[in-house]
Amino acid sequence: MPKFTDIEGHSWDLAITIAGARRLKEEAGVDILEPQSLQSAVDDPFKEFDVLAGICNTQMREISITVEDFDRRLADAAVHDAACQSLREALAAFFGRMGRGDLSRLVERTTSARKKLQEIAVAKIESKGVSDAIDRLLAKAEQEMDRSFQEGIDRLEATLSSSREPAPQAPSI
Repeated sequence: MPKFTDIEGHSWDLAITIAGARRLKEEAGVDILEPQSLQSAVDDPFKEFDVLAGICNTQMREISITVEDFDRRLADAAVHDAACQSLREALAAFFGRMGRGDLSRLVERTTSARKKLQEIAVAKIESKGVSDAIDRLLAKAEQEMDRSFQEGIDRLEATLSSSREPAPQAPSI
């Protein structure tokens, strides 16, 4: 059975049952047995969290924590990744038991595509073109700050120099 451990050291079991799938459909609006709904759940991090929390709902009640508490327990990136990986494994196991290899494959392909897209995004971000563009923008921002600071200093100096001039004398009567 897929499991993960949260940042407080609590171990969570991710066993999906028919009753759990029904509860997800009713409470989270995610029908994991319907391909479009499942695709949406694995593509959307908010829905993915709803599925994860829905599966862990009974365990959350047992230790008296809220969904917000559960979310905080997944705040570490490595814990979150482990929880999502465990969720995908639990979905694959559930679909295998249900004879739904198509849905298992859908989760696999979506996960693979997401990883590939992240790799492409990182490569683009780290590319010379993006790096050069960021350097140009930073240089422009620095020039703008220098100009703005100089204008402020010039105004301050003008204010101070005008306050040093002697006040005009009132004519004597």
